[in-house]
Amino acid sequence: MSVMESLILELHEIEAVRFGSFKLKSNITSPVYIDLRLMVSFPRLLSRTASFLWDFLPPASSFDLVCGVPYTALPIATCISLSRSIPMVMRRKEVKEHGTSKSIEGAFSPGLSCLVVEDLVTSGSSPLPRCALPASDAVVLIDRQQGGRENLAAAGIRLHSVLTFTTILDTLLRHGKVTNDIAASVRAFLEENRTVAVPARASLPVPPTAKARTPYGEKAALAKNPMGKRLLELMLMELKQTNLCLAADVPTAAGLLSLADKIGPEICFLKTHVDILSDFTPEFGLQLRAIAEKHNFLVFEDRKFADIGNTVTMQYEGGIYHILDWADIVNAHIVSYC
Repeated sequence: MSVMESLILELHEIEAVRFGSFKLKSNITSPVYIDLRLMVSFPRLLSRTASFLWDFLPPASSFDLVCGVPYTALPIATCISLSRSIPMVMRRKEVKEHGTSKSIEGAFSPGLSCLVVEDLVTSGSSPLPRCALPASDAVVLIDRQQGGRENLAAAGIRLHSVLTFTTILDTLLRHGKVTNDIAASVRAFLEENRTVAVPARASLPVPPTAKARTPYGEKAALAKNPMGKRLLELMLMELKQTNLCLAADVPTAAGLLSLADKIGPEICFLKTHVDILSDFTPEFGLQLRAIAEKHNFLVFEDRKFADIGNTVTMQYEGGIYHILDWADIVNAHIVSYC
């Protein structure tokens, strides 16, 4: 038994060659399927396969780099790189938008000769160069004999193949691994699909157009709430032109008033918690109001009222804080009762 027959029978034994009905990347349905990804679980077979590929190249072949087509051919290319001490690069199947955004990983420079390593060729679309690293030769384990060699030649790439479908089929038939009927259906399929066009590359999805932001001036003109309208107008004022809000969660009235006076020119909004001030006095509200008018910003008392209407009214208008006298905006939240 020849070395080539032994390889074919071993591929069939591990079910890397299967018969049935399979949809291919080229969108045609095939009665035979080659799944060489299984070889990664059989290291001796993987190593022998890599040696076969190299041996089928012309004797005087010399390359500066090898590049495996993702994903199945990557371990084959790795074996060639290690056994022949040839640097390897990897072409990304999907170029990422983060990091370096490279289409090729590895060290290379323009002008280096590169051997493309592929496991299987149908239409020849996979090895076609899509990046700045040109290739003149591609070596493949199996040529499905469906136009890949011709398509690659048209792209300026010479294809060197170890096996063809015809060779595989004849060997399996001779060793009783397939029936005459299966062999006949595969031959008919090959005859009907002698040429498979290179599938058009799908265009990248167009990102949705970002929604245009409405200028503050237009928002102010459309605003129906008087306080909302005033806030938008503050943001537009020639001397302010800010949309900054300061959450002043400080524990003392003295600290809050000092902070408000210092940061007031830069903000349009000051958020307070009057009930946490340890040194609150009745004068606090008037002092804060004066600072707000001096620097032209609004005061938002984050009180979170939550009670029946009459009680909230008394909390807002009276008590010790008299929030109505100095706050422009307050808030409330709903408390559900069972």
